[in-house]
Amino acid sequence: MPAHVAHSTASAPVLAADNPIPILFEPKYFYSVQGVLSESAWRDPQGKLFGKPVLSWDNEDFDYLKYRLEQQKEVELHEAREWNTQRNLANDPNQDSTYRLRVEALQKVIDGIPRFKYWIAQATNEQHALQQARQQQALAQQQADLAQEQARALALQERQQQAVAHQERQARGQWLFWIGLVFAAIVAGWVWHRFIRHRCPSCKSLNVHCTGQAELDRFKGRIKVREKNSRGTNTRFMNTTFVINRYDYACDECDHTWSEKKKEELGA
Repeated sequence: MPAHVAHSTASAPVLAADNPIPILFEPKYFYSVQGVLSESAWRDPQGKLFGKPVLSWDNEDFDYLKYRLEQQKEVELHEAREWNTQRNLANDPNQDSTYRLRVEALQKVIDGIPRFKYWIAQATNEQHALQQARQQQALAQQQADLAQEQARALALQERQQQAVAHQERQARGQWLFWIGLVFAAIVAGWVWHRFIRHRCPSCKSLNVHCTGQAELDRFKGRIKVREKNSRGTNTRFMNTTFVINRYDYACDECDHTWSEKKKEELGA
């Protein structure tokens, strides 16, 4: 390599040790590849150039790119002059079409660096906006899921509260039922004891006994009976025999005697 090229290499921009661009850099790549000048090449999130994603290129990378391309232009000029010297030609290198095309290709890349940076900035902003939109969408979805979960939890809590209230109502109803049943039994017992239980009509004593029984009359009659079958319950009338019995009683407390007549079904 010529001395002036070696001197420019010594002042090359320094990149990070893990940056792959200096290792994979090939200036001749730009001789035939025109796609690198297009906007799509610098906006592609999946695109890479010399091992580094294009959206991650920064100012230092572009400084290095410009330095290496300017260096390659010097190399091309030196090689064109050497070629003319070896053939004893005094031609201007700019008359060499190969040299001219290569230098023009390198210069187009150098001139396009501001555009490359602009496209990267636009694509990066769009990526950030898209990422923020996705984050907001994910956050909104999380909030919606949380709201649904809270609604389900609230509905479950309400169902549980309703179930507990229903059980309490059932327990209260059963308690009231048994209280009512006991009260009804007490009232029925009191009514039976006060008004129905067999007493002496004179002193109201319960110490009475039957002293005799006699049949006074007998006759035919009809009674209503209910029968259950597969179709339900039927009601019908049937013939039977009734008797009029007289019962004689005596009180053990006041020695009062009396008689009572009762209509009874024969054989009942």
